Formats: sequence, C-alpha cells, structure tokens
Amino acid sequence: MNTEKRSPLRIYCKNCGAPAGFDILHQTYRCPSCGEMTGIREAQKSVYEWRELQKKNTEARFDGQRLEEHDYP
Repeated sequence: MNTEKRSPLRIYCKNCGAPAGFDILHQTYRCPSCGEMTGIREAQKSVYEWRELQKKNTEARFDGQRLEEHDYP
C-alpha cells in the first residue's frame, strides 16, 4: 500500500500491509490477516514518518512563505 495514501490514524501490518488491531492482552498491534505483531514503537515511528512527509509536502507547496508549527496536547 502506498504510504502517502495511508491514514495516520491507522496502524498497518509490517508484513502484509493490512490494518492492524490493538491486542490488549499482549499490549501490541496484531494483524487480523496474517497474525504478524507490530510493536508500539514501530507504530509510533510509522506515524512520525507520515507526519514528517506531510510537513515536507506542505513546505514545498508554500515555498518561500513563513509557516509556523504548533503542537497541541
């Protein structure tokens, strides 16, 4: 699956790319399609990479303009 088309709010299987669900018992993400487990840190990294890509795309669209970044709790 193309990472640019993925939702940052979903965690995807690192093995087959299907959306993974949270396994409360094991405190990790598990793929319902292939059973692969994806850890919390891997999921955070995926979201971080997506966010960085979006920042770069935004900066490219507004080249030369001043942009401010805000973090919300």
